[in-house]
Parts: sequence; C-alpha cells; structure tokens
Amino acid sequence: MATAVEQIEQDDNIEAQAEPEVDYEKEARKIGWKSAEEFGGDPTKHVDAKTYYDRGQELMPVLRAQNQTLLKRLEKMEKEMAKSAEFFSQGEQRAYERALAEIRAEQRAAVETGDVEAHDRASEKLDKLEKPSKPQVANDDMALAEQRAEEFADWRRENKWFDGEDDRHLDFTETYRIDLMPVTQSQYAEFVAAGGAKPPMIDEAAWKAQGLAQDYATVVTRFLWKDNLPPQNKLDHPVVLVTYDEAVAYCAWRGKQRGEPRRLPTAVEFEKAARGDGGLAYPWGNTYEADKLNSAVRGPGDTLPVGESTTGASQYGVLGMAGNVFQWTATPFSGNKRTVKGSSFEDFGGVGRGAGRHGRPPNVRAPIIGFRCAADAPPEP
Repeated sequence: MATAVEQIEQDDNIEAQAEPEVDYEKEARKIGWKSAEEFGGDPTKHVDAKTYYDRGQELMPVLRAQNQTLLKRLEKMEKEMAKSAEFFSQGEQRAYERALAEIRAEQRAAVETGDVEAHDRASEKLDKLEKPSKPQVANDDMALAEQRAEEFADWRRENKWFDGEDDRHLDFTETYRIDLMPVTQSQYAEFVAAGGAKPPMIDEAAWKAQGLAQDYATVVTRFLWKDNLPPQNKLDHPVVLVTYDEAVAYCAWRGKQRGEPRRLPTAVEFEKAARGDGGLAYPWGNTYEADKLNSAVRGPGDTLPVGESTTGASQYGVLGMAGNVFQWTATPFSGNKRTVKGSSFEDFGGVGRGAGRHGRPPNVRAPIIGFRCAADAPPEP
C-alpha cells in the first residue's frame, strides 16, 4: 500500500501526464495570429505564436469581464426596440439599427481577437449613439412603406413619368455581351489613377444648380471622393456622380485594357438583359418583390455592394438591373438628354420595371446614377 507521500507523487505524475500539449500556432490563429510571411506589417512588431497566445490568455478574462456591461446595454436597447409600438422616420430608424448592429459586430470581434483597443472604441461609439429624435406613430413599418409606394406611384403617373415608355412591341438586337454587374467605385478608381478622368466630385453650388431633389449635406456628400480615392466604405458599391461622357470614356478605356472594344449598352440591350426572352415586367418575374432589389420599400436608403441582391437576377443571370442605381445607356432621349434605365435606392415599385426609362442631361452628376459596360459579340474563330 502506498504511503501518503507516494500517493501525492503518483497523483502529480498523473496530472502531468494528462496535461495536453498546446499547439500554439493553431490556437494563436484562432485569435488572429499570422505568420511572419502573412503578417505584412512592420517586422519588428511581429511576435511568435506562443507569445501571441499567452498575451491573449492574459487579456481574455479582463476583456470578457468588461464585455458583460456592454452586452447588457446592447441587449437592453434591442429589447426596447422590439417592444416599442412606435417607430421613427424610416431613414433615421434604419441608420440607427445599422449603427447598433455594427457596434455589436465590433464588440464581438474584439472579444474573439482579444483586442482591448477595439473593445474601447466600440464602447465609445455606443456612448455616442443616440436614438432618432422624431418618432411617428404607425401600426407597422412595412405597411407604411407599402402605402408610400402606392402614393409615390400615383405621383409618377400624375406627372406622366411613364409616358415616355414605348408601347409593347418586338425588338431585335445583334448578339452582344453586357457586364454582369454595374461598374464599382474601386474599378472606376483604377481609371482615375490611370489619368482617364478626374475623381467624380461636385460642390454644393454646382449641385444646387442642377436642380435635383437630393439633399447635398445628407445624401450627396456620402459619395464624394477624398484625396482622389472613393469612399472607403463603398469600394464595392456602384460608382455614381459620373457623367455620361465619363461613363463612355471608362468603357472605352477598359476595352483597351482587355484588348477588345467596350461601350455603354443601348437602352434596348439593357432592357433585353433585364426582361429576358419572355419580356418579364421585372428581371425576376412579373410581380414587384421588394426583397429582390435595393429600393425605398426595403433598403438602407443608400447604395449597396453590386451583386448584393442575387435573387433579383434576370433570366440571363445579370444582376442589378433594377434597384441600387439608375444606369446610363448609349440611347438618346428627347432633346440632348440620354436614356437611363433601371431604378435607384430611392425609388418604389413600378420604377424598376424593365420597360421603364427616362432622360437625364449628359453632364448631370447624381448619386443615383451609375453605369455598366457592354460589348459586341466576339468575332467568329
């Protein structure tokens, strides 16, 4: 029979043998560690996997403790929103919800990576976040949006918005190709960097001179470039504030980069790509469905990344033919205007139909107009 001392020594041996070895590289990668080759930053600031892991283990208990207060505050705010029978103006409410969701995402990421500074920044944002200040009483947010859509469509009809459309008819096109999605901010930035155009900008005086409806301070400024670069939170969004001539120049430039001509699509080509062989009313079918496009009925009141609404693809798989932004075409409209097709994030049901079109001056710069390129069919081999 073992003595007390021998029994203790045996227990210690068992514990020592049972303790697993830590795969520091594997565990460190779970909280954000990168190898020296992957790090890409200042080599003097790179640490080995074990050091990174040990630091994380030291920080995590502290961070989790601090995080409980933040989590409770977030949950309380979300419960208040869920229980409330009131909602705020549509744009303000959605902006508030997006901000709250972003803070939650940042906070969770901080916990996962052990980043105390990121945790502190999330806390500061939460401290500054305020609820919208102008409540409106209504039974249901979606019901109000649908009602607004109906009123908006009536206004369009009263002002003969749809009178410029052609009667239903058959049209024919040569074989052609068209971009799957609109040109993005980052793609256009390559054109600007190559000296093809100046950054798409407009000051307040020039904006007011155009006579467009959007507010310069709250809408247009979101899309202004800085230091010859597009807004960093919109790199994969459609480029806007681009004139007709600049859109034409971009497509020609891209064609040279690819070794074959590029151009703007005609209005008929755009409509064919949107409506398919059967002439559907919308890219996805004959009924307006708010979840298939970025519009004022169900959207953030801003552009979204191109290709975001995949369920709204046309019969040919082309994306973004309705919603997000109107798009320049090569087809003349009345006077010196050019035809734009599609619809924007500000529009309601009806405007995004494939047959819809209206004209804009070619030199206009608008936060709701973008473009995509097209090309003739490749030559026969």
